[in-house]
Amino acid sequence: MIRLGIDVGGTFTHAVAIDGQSLAVLGHVKVPTTHSSDNGVAEGVIDSLTKLLKQLSISADSISFVAHSTTQATNALLEGDVAIVGILGMGAGTTAWLAKQQTKLDKISLGHGHFLKTCHEFIDTSSTPEKEEIVKALNSLRQSGAQAVVISEAFSVDDSTNEKIALSVAIEMGLCATASSAVSKLYGLRARTRTATLNAQRSSIQR
Repeated sequence: MIRLGIDVGGTFTHAVAIDGQSLAVLGHVKVPTTHSSDNGVAEGVIDSLTKLLKQLSISADSISFVAHSTTQATNALLEGDVAIVGILGMGAGTTAWLAKQQTKLDKISLGHGHFLKTCHEFIDTSSTPEKEEIVKALNSLRQSGAQAVVISEAFSVDDSTNEKIALSVAIEMGLCATASSAVSKLYGLRARTRTATLNAQRSSIQR
């Protein structure tokens, strides 16, 4: 099987293919990074992948692994060019009050006077949240300026059902969204929420 690596750079997007067993390089291509495209840099990723497959005369079924990297999100963090992230926190029972505190991050310092701003809503998941309740919370985040959303529930690393329900609603609403359990398996709710928040701003930039 064939393994692919794709890197989005400031000027060019590179794609390389290697043999999955021998690790021999089979081919590589580069295309201009598509900053001005309506689809953003993702279009360059697709272009490089398509050209590489054509060059090697192989089908997508032959690919066993794809690794993707980009400096765009890292540079955005360093420069403070980041989205406002809305955090939908969730928790149940007697620990819901603690989950509410731990998912409210306010703003995250990026250094050199730059901050990643957040806004926050919370749903008590002692019972399965209704779609209307989720929509109301997500709309509130959007009205607060959120350009991307994190859904983070206490103990979702053990059971991510509620996060997945809220995530599907967010996607249906056309929001860039991330579930914390999909990003990290840390039990620490604040650390997991923070990690997912950094991931969410990256998703908004690259969309």
